[in-house]
Amino acid sequence: TLSSAAAGQNLAVFLKSRADLISNAVDINADDDEDSSADDARNNDALDSGDMYSEANNLYLGALRVRTALKGDIHPDTVATKFSLAELIDALGDEEGANVLRQQLLDAYQVEEGEDADSR
Repeated sequence: TLSSAAAGQNLAVFLKSRADLISNAVDINADDDEDSSADDARNNDALDSGDMYSEANNLYLGALRVRTALKGDIHPDTVATKFSLAELIDALGDEEGANVLRQQLLDAYQVEEGEDADSR
């Protein structure tokens, strides 16, 4: 249902944000500490953030399936979900995959790259 898709997207946003914070903290602390117990904690945090990114990805995909089926490709909620998924995929290092989703959004609205709203 649509309410489930909204809840899923909200949770995905939270998980991605939390994983970003953990990843940034791990990166900062890696430069400051050479203690092996700190290394173990950083490895656990990195695994946790990876799990959060994976779960966020699954939630975005589920929300996208529901919203596309019930609202169509160009509904603002569907577009927002697809854009958020693209940002997550980009943050995970798959710029090409993210750009495919971004291009789908542009194609759905028939926008040429570099075109502004006044020229349409």
